[in-house]
Amino acid sequence: MPTGGDEMNKRTYTPEHHKALKRHGENTAPSWLYAWVHATLTRTLHLYYAISSERCTQLHRLALAVTLVYVAFPYDLLPDSSSVLGLLDDTLLLTSAAISLLGYIDARVKVIAGLQAHQLLLKVRSVPKC
Repeated sequence: MPTGGDEMNKRTYTPEHHKALKRHGENTAPSWLYAWVHATLTRTLHLYYAISSERCTQLHRLALAVTLVYVAFPYDLLPDSSSVLGLLDDTLLLTSAAISLLGYIDARVKVIAGLQAHQLLLKVRSVPKC
C-alpha cells in the first residue's frame, strides 16, 4: 500500500487489486492495457472522422487508399522481406498519408473520436462472459 505522498488514483493497477477482482469473478485487464487500447482506438477514429469530413478531398482519400494497397501488396519497390528498408518505405508512406490528414482533425473530431472510443470500450467491458 502506498504511504505518505504516494496516493493511488482510480486507474492504478496492483496485483492485489487484480487478485481481489478475480476472487469476485471479475476478469479485468491492467490499466496500462486499457489506456493503450483507448489511445490506439482514439487515433484510429481520428483518421476515420478526418477521412469522413466534408473538407477532406477525394485526392486525399485516393492517396490514402493507394498507400494502404501499396503497404498490403507483397510486391513493392523495396520488398518487406529483403531488409529493414522494405519496412521503412511502408512506414514512411503510411506516416506521410496520416500527416496529410492531420489538417482535417480539429477539436470537434478529437472530442467525437475520444467519446466514441470510450463508449466502445465500455460496451466491450460490459459484455457478459460466456
